[in-house]
Amino acid sequence: MPKPSMRGVLIEAGLIEFRSRGYSATGVQAITDRARAPRGSFYGHFSSKEAFALEVLDSYERWIVSATERPDLRGAARLRFEFGVFLQSAEETELQLGCLWGAFGAEIRSLSPTLGSAVNEAVNRWAKRVGSYLAEAYEDAALPASDTEAVAHYLLASWEGALWRARLAGSTQSLTMFFDHTLEPILTAVTPTDR
Repeated sequence: MPKPSMRGVLIEAGLIEFRSRGYSATGVQAITDRARAPRGSFYGHFSSKEAFALEVLDSYERWIVSATERPDLRGAARLRFEFGVFLQSAEETELQLGCLWGAFGAEIRSLSPTLGSAVNEAVNRWAKRVGSYLAEAYEDAALPASDTEAVAHYLLASWEGALWRARLAGSTQSLTMFFDHTLEPILTAVTPTDR
């Protein structure tokens, strides 16, 4: 089996560090320590911490798209699956790792305009994907679509808040509440029923 590149190992280490501590609180030394790499190797692959963070953001988005890829599902089932993947990730990491976009988003004012813009664009792409699943759910229920992208942004903001609360409390209860009191009521409203 080929040995992973040091660049990839550093990006994986950055994902963990940034998701657990955020951007500002994570130093290059913490990243190279986690990667078990010499500090110089970081700068051999990345011109700056910001350039590195942009690559980590890209890697995180690719992971989300890959982890939630289910072409056999659509609409409400697709949304339940996607948020279920996020719940499983939170449980598997024992709430030690938050959402990278949420972690960076909490610091958006202190980030460079380039990094802040990249985070905002990634979240907008996520909302667009979630909005497309909502549109499918409305279509499946033969209901006129509402502003699905606005509802998608609301769902994502609700998820991020629930994840923040879960990490604060050290319990997935708020994530379960997100499913029970936010996601399911929205999906129930657009799920076809026997009439």
